[in-house]
Amino acid sequence: DVGCRRAALAEKRLISSNWRGHNLGPDGGQAIAEALPSGAPSTPELLDLSDNDLRVEGGLALAKALGNTCTLTRLMLSSNNLGPEGSQAIANALCKNEKLTTLDLSSNRIGRNSDLAEALIRHNTTLKT
Repeated sequence: DVGCRRAALAEKRLISSNWRGHNLGPDGGQAIAEALPSGAPSTPELLDLSDNDLRVEGGLALAKALGNTCTLTRLMLSSNNLGPEGSQAIANALCKNEKLTTLDLSSNRIGRNSDLAEALIRHNTTLKT
């Protein structure tokens, strides 16, 4: 049940940041986004949401929250069907993050989106991979 999952996530405040392969879907992406502490030092350094089928909707929800995270250094979002729209929204949000060193957006049906790479390279000086 998504409501129970959302409540549990909010209560834990993402103490456990490895959600790989939990089949969260778009609603789970929204729940994770709501549970991310806004600008708080308790934001996890690693957030792994790979293989969760978040889709565009989950990606857009995450993008809104990711611009406010202050300690996130590694974000793993492979195999979520984010598409160009969800991936671009996440990239735009992460341009403000000054600590991010690793970002995995592989297998998200992005296509050849040079705008995505350019936005990250131009605005995020800490990103390495």
